[in-house]
Amino acid sequence: MKVYAHVVTDQDSPHEDRYFGVSEDPEGTGYQEANDWINAHQEYRGGERYEYDRYEVEIQFKWDMIEKEFKACMRPGKDWDGIDTSDYLGALFFGDFKLEFIWNDVSGPYNNLFFWGAEYNKGQAYSYLEDGTPYEEIDPPFVIPKRRTFESFAKNIEKQVIDWLNGNTEYIEYALEITKPTKWYPDGQCNVTRDITRIA
Repeated sequence: MKVYAHVVTDQDSPHEDRYFGVSEDPEGTGYQEANDWINAHQEYRGGERYEYDRYEVEIQFKWDMIEKEFKACMRPGKDWDGIDTSDYLGALFFGDFKLEFIWNDVSGPYNNLFFWGAEYNKGQAYSYLEDGTPYEEIDPPFVIPKRRTFESFAKNIEKQVIDWLNGNTEYIEYALEITKPTKWYPDGQCNVTRDITRIA
């Protein structure tokens, strides 16, 4: 998905960009916030310290969810006779993130968001991949909408991701990383590329 990233660069620390939002509209979410921030913090030292820029970038959404998994996620109600088991129903990958969709016999559908390469406390990440790469779990999960088609379901989730990034701008730079689902499976045991059913 092509979006505009609204960024303020500190000329004293040019490698530390501050993201204010991403939007499909060049003057959408983040544009005014970035300019308001500059107006409140600008310093002049023979030149302006803070500079606004707008980049056309891509957040690449890659879905690993087949039709059978989508329908299982959309099924109504809960299985009250279930024994509290969970089934993996696919995932959405974007940048350094993986959003998994799960069906639980007791609680119904839910999702988990994981952040690849993150380790908030050294040696105490949420978990580690087979090659030792850490990853963290992020709350809150997204709302799972009831939709008749996978296409409309996927578009709804993708919009929720954009909204989430605009509410949590510290993650934007990581969402802009190249999306490589296989990096989540360094042992090579899971050939996820065969199930990539949508790229947006």
